Amino acid sequence: MKGLVLAGGLGTRLRPTTLVVNKHLLQIYEKPMIYYPLATLIGAGISDILVVTSPGQVDNFKELLGDGSDWGVVIDIVEQPSPNGIGGAILSCEDRIRDEGLCVILGDNIFTGHAMSIKLRQLINENGSRSYAFATSVTDSKSFGVVEYDDDTQKPIRIHEKPRHPPSDVIVTGLYLFRQGLFEILGGIRPSERGQIEITSVLNYYLKREQLSIDRLDQCGIGLDWFDAGTPLSLNDANQEVKRLADQRKYFGYPEVAAWRSGFIDAKRCHQLARTEKLKNSRYAQHLAGLVSIDGKTSDDDIGAEENEC
Repeated sequence: MKGLVLAGGLGTRLRPTTLVVNKHLLQIYEKPMIYYPLATLIGAGISDILVVTSPGQVDNFKELLGDGSDWGVVIDIVEQPSPNGIGGAILSCEDRIRDEGLCVILGDNIFTGHAMSIKLRQLINENGSRSYAFATSVTDSKSFGVVEYDDDTQKPIRIHEKPRHPPSDVIVTGLYLFRQGLFEILGGIRPSERGQIEITSVLNYYLKREQLSIDRLDQCGIGLDWFDAGTPLSLNDANQEVKRLADQRKYFGYPEVAAWRSGFIDAKRCHQLARTEKLKNSRYAQHLAGLVSIDGKTSDDDIGAEENEC
């Protein structure tokens, strides 16, 4: 199973800031935004990850992430030639991904704690044939892919992309687990009126053939929260929630800790990384050093230490 973090696009909703910096490099509390989705994938046991970004941004991501070896994983940075949708971004990586399964996460999606990683690991280990999307309810669903349910069976029957009149308040988050056949499906999808290869078209293809499960994250019962940090308001909300949890000594979104939990690096390596020159004098380093004890035990401050899967 490969992982794919989508960190491209123009970031128009966050302009003028994103005229000079990719939004996925913006700070969410004490770490860059992209650390959160990376930690979600690494915590799920995914060690081979592609990061797709926009033209001119590859060097910035390489400077921040390197090749992943510090975390015991492989990270490859790929340039998406044009902003032609999530489907287009996935297609730009076709030559680097065998049709063996792919976990895709949007770079501005933040899942609090480690429950999402645990859930993904469980689904990956099942080694089944179904694909998965993950949904939650929101107060204003018009800006998302909205799930329509059958009135009688209450089963999902279609996903509508940013509808004027949403059929429900349940939306699909930016996290998808695809099995075999993805690129064949993408190759047959026509661009939308926006000129994009819409991910909803892919999801509806699987859904129509009863090959897609839509899991409700807001019905897990373990307080799993999700943020789309792609607008000024949601970016601020994400910052405030992460800080609120940190004030309670509940920390998450550290790729180093996720790598340790997955067995890619040991506790000693975590502490070595916290003492590197590039992290010197940072709150990030202070917290990182306290999350994993040198004997390899998880600190009680690790928000996911006792979480179960959804």
